[in-house]
Amino acid sequence: MRVRAAVLAAFALALVIVVAALIAGRMPGQGRDAASEITASQPEPSRSPNAAGQGLEQNPSPTAPTPFRLPAVRQPAPLVTAPLPKAATARGSIVQGFPTAVIPLAPGSSVTFSSVSPDRTRLTAGLDATCNLSPDEVLGYYRTALAPLGLVTTSVPALAGSVAEAFVRGSSTVTVSVTAVSGGSRYSVHGVLVAGS
Repeated sequence: MRVRAAVLAAFALALVIVVAALIAGRMPGQGRDAASEITASQPEPSRSPNAAGQGLEQNPSPTAPTPFRLPAVRQPAPLVTAPLPKAATARGSIVQGFPTAVIPLAPGSSVTFSSVSPDRTRLTAGLDATCNLSPDEVLGYYRTALAPLGLVTTSVPALAGSVAEAFVRGSSTVTVSVTAVSGGSRYSVHGVLVAGS
């Protein structure tokens, strides 16, 4: 009987130790550690402040863009200025007072006639010439030469066998008409230029 009682006591003690070990594995402290590890692995939610200055955190707002300023607009230089030249004509050359800065000659040109005629604030200038360029090349030259002056091209009616374009800026107009001839082109340029514009 004593041996049997000793065996039962040993068995009971072993059972108590096992139960104690199982209970220790489920202790609240360890459970908290596991929960802390899970929480630490999750991203924190974004928070926004409440009226009392406490509450959820929030990402800072992006920096406001710097105000954009347009560059100052420069007024183009006047095509012609007062005093306007006196009325004059010339054959075989460019007449004195002709606005060559606005109405240049196409490369390789030979002038047959040119003229200038003032009328208050308007200067009418014209020339006739020939060159070894094709009609398209002549018009291309004037497009390139007049664009920096702010003269915008537009198509205009032309005589049969000719091509023409007008270049306009405000009240000023330059019209170029070109006809194909043997060895190149014959062209005429007529400009009405307003002083100060």
